[in-house]
Amino acid sequence: MAGAALLLPLILSALVTSSSSLSCTECLGAVGRTCQGPSVSCRSGLDACVATIESYVQDGTETTFYRQYCGEKNMCSFTGSLTTSAGTKKVASSCCFTSNCSPATPKLPEMKTDKTGLLCETCNTDKGVHCDSSMARMECTGEEKQCVSMNNVTTKGEISSGSSIRGCGTPELCTVGERGIQFGGATSTITVTCQTPLPSAAAIHVGAPILLLLAFFIMKVIS
Repeated sequence: MAGAALLLPLILSALVTSSSSLSCTECLGAVGRTCQGPSVSCRSGLDACVATIESYVQDGTETTFYRQYCGEKNMCSFTGSLTTSAGTKKVASSCCFTSNCSPATPKLPEMKTDKTGLLCETCNTDKGVHCDSSMARMECTGEEKQCVSMNNVTTKGEISSGSSIRGCGTPELCTVGERGIQFGGATSTITVTCQTPLPSAAAIHVGAPILLLLAFFIMKVIS
């Protein structure tokens, strides 16, 4: 009886460990086609099977692909876009929460091209988590009304690499904060920060005649 009493906590512990672990299908492929890949055990802290559709537009050419991987619950039902001097990235995600489940197919956000009169610094680098954007600015369009900085550190075994991009992004990106994903035997930590854009030169110039007119009236009063 004493032996059974000692064994019970071990059995309960095993059940808890088993029920809390998650495995997800890991795959990468074209949108609209079956995405097949291995079942991968998710590392600690990754509690959702995530599906994303990612689109890259550069020099007028769009590349779109579908990906499934282990991620975090706070990545679910997410859409956003980020434009830099190199092009535009759009992303949409969905999740499910049981081992090897199939998330619903996410839908990419619509892009608008109307100018907002807002400016953001822009840069791209794959050589670290800091890119120099001090000399380059771009005008934002559509729903991209935040200056977004996105850094990524990827670790595979003992090798780590970093990348960084800055540009105009949608406000949804500002809710990302820091998130982790697991794909292809590597783990990545994505960190997003946001800043308020600057008004463009055109927006500033709209107010210039008013300032000149005010100065004229002040001069008239003084004289």
